[in-house]
Amino acid sequence: MNKDILNFKVLFVVGIFFLIIAFDKLVYIGFIQECCTINGRQSNIFAETINNEFNQDRVVNLAREQNKKILLNLGSSRSLGFYKSPTNSQIDNTPYLSSSSRIALKEWEILPSAYPGASSLISLVRLRQWIDHGLAPNKIAVEISPFALSENNQWFRHELLNAIPPSYFLQHPQDISWKHLRKLIGSRIFALSRFKLGKPVNSKSDWDLMFEKVKETNSSQKIDPPIEGGIKYGEEAVTDKLVYDFVIKEITRTTLNNFVFSEDLKAYVLKMADVCLENKIDVVFWIPKNHPDLNLAMSKHIPSNEWKSLLNEIQSKGIKVVDLNDQEKMKCDYFSDPFHQDVRCFPEIGNILIEN
Repeated sequence: MNKDILNFKVLFVVGIFFLIIAFDKLVYIGFIQECCTINGRQSNIFAETINNEFNQDRVVNLAREQNKKILLNLGSSRSLGFYKSPTNSQIDNTPYLSSSSRIALKEWEILPSAYPGASSLISLVRLRQWIDHGLAPNKIAVEISPFALSENNQWFRHELLNAIPPSYFLQHPQDISWKHLRKLIGSRIFALSRFKLGKPVNSKSDWDLMFEKVKETNSSQKIDPPIEGGIKYGEEAVTDKLVYDFVIKEITRTTLNNFVFSEDLKAYVLKMADVCLENKIDVVFWIPKNHPDLNLAMSKHIPSNEWKSLLNEIQSKGIKVVDLNDQEKMKCDYFSDPFHQDVRCFPEIGNILIEN
């Protein structure tokens, strides 16, 4: 009798376990996600990466037909301007390029892979995906900044759970730290670690809407007219300064006050350098230009010795690091906000990347 009770208890526990697993997997069903998870029908801005998609193949093929060279740029929201620029008309009309630079820049197609809040991990993943896809770019540019390497990056968990496909960490397990690999494997075994139960939030954020627009347009040539926007440094109105102050205070509160460099995220930067060298692809790492007020806030919280040490490691591999905050590097001084240069600056940024 006692043996029967013991067997029943074991079967009961096993049965409950399999019921939990089965219930967990229900959230992969579309209408279940729509009705019963907080994610609802919200789009995943990392869809291209997690689905291993290449919506820009048409751009690549057209560039090859036109005998253009291809620069693959990997980065965060600070690289989003490359989805709109540079066009031929922007190259012709920008005041920041010489005649010879205009001619040289038109010989290139800049292929962007940029995601808001992107860490170095997603840049590494997308780099591997494009190379495995057979892109063979003439040059690679990697945007780096301390924010992409923060242990306390407020977007990194979302990126880790929603941007890295299982095929990637099965094919390149050596790329990912054990700390991050554990979370990736766990999130694929237990779906509810990714899709939280609750009332769905089906309204689309500005990022969702922007990436839907990018998905529509990034398979075509850039055709935007010359862009005139942004605010020139030193010419901000009082209201602009108030907005900038608010943004910098918020990023100080949420990120800078607790800033710690992640050794894993720094390792991914060096891994990107090694991947480019192994594949014999010319590469440049570049640091985006910040509004001076943001640079001041960063200087108070970010350990400069660790940052410089990483840059030195990259350079020790024979790879250039270009800092656009160097006054001799960039003439364009227009910003959309303290973090982002205006799109009008991107012809000059593109030119700097192909020249270095």
